[in-house]
Amino acid sequence: MTIDADVHKGVVAAAKAERVSVSAWMTNAARRELLIRDGLAAVAEWEAENGALSADEMAAARRRMAERRTVKPDTVSGNPRTSSHTQKADVTPRRVGTARARTRRADA
Repeated sequence: MTIDADVHKGVVAAAKAERVSVSAWMTNAARRELLIRDGLAAVAEWEAENGALSADEMAAARRRMAERRTVKPDTVSGNPRTSSHTQKADVTPRRVGTARARTRRADA
């Protein structure tokens, strides 16, 4: 794997700060990115079936995410980190079709 020098410097510093190996830090970063991509794909699929989310729905979602933010130990290092995933959250990677929201809008 080749990484740009400026990115490598940041990765090394971040791994050192979190007291993990560069490999562990890169794995965690890749895992987070894949979860984000899966979530965005699920939202796109839901919107394709139900229409775009309104500004009010987006604001409500942002409020819920802010309420769920907690500090919990990093799964690799044990260091505290900010996370939007709580103990109740299911963050198991899965196919987009199974992650799709099953609810319908009241106005639909």
